[in-house]
Amino acid sequence: MAFDFYNVQLTKPRHRWPKGLIARSRRKCGNTLPAANNTLKHVDILQKLVKSYNHSRHRSISMRPVDVNKNNENIVWQTHYGKESKKSVQLKFNIGDQVRISKAKRTFKKGYLPNWTEEVFTVTKHIPRRPLVYKIADYDGEELEGTFYEQELQKFNKSGNDDLIDSTTLPSTTQCEPNTSELNLSPEDVLVCLRTLDVNKAT
Repeated sequence: MAFDFYNVQLTKPRHRWPKGLIARSRRKCGNTLPAANNTLKHVDILQKLVKSYNHSRHRSISMRPVDVNKNNENIVWQTHYGKESKKSVQLKFNIGDQVRISKAKRTFKKGYLPNWTEEVFTVTKHIPRRPLVYKIADYDGEELEGTFYEQELQKFNKSGNDDLIDSTTLPSTTQCEPNTSELNLSPEDVLVCLRTLDVNKAT
């Protein structure tokens, strides 16, 4: 296949990434409009607004968008994204690590807000690409479709405060605060204690 011949890696986007550049452009236009024209109506001056935006120097590319062309597109790319690092890839997660994954966000939702699943997954594979990506599986060992960047994963610290709930099998000699004797729990019952409650050790 042509992909193999040119060493092209085909991936299917399965994540609804916030469109940072688009959101930044929209915010720029939104801020410029009322300041310059004392109005929120875009239709009347839309063309002037776009022209002003494209003829203004952008710090991220060190030039005006109108000056970008086929001859300098590679320079613009390197300026914005930087050169590929030649350093060896450092693994942030090892196979067997437990992680949470970022929840899907709406297209223009703020990308910097923390948003992680409560469900915990296990890293099953590293795929040595640039950037490095990971395969993960759920509690039943079933691998999820697609791959995940390290920015989409958060290591789960079982010994810390990551547990939202503790699921504990309640022995007949163990009680939970507050007193659960009135609940008529059998030894086989499972008691879910919130983080704010402490479970006494079995006597």
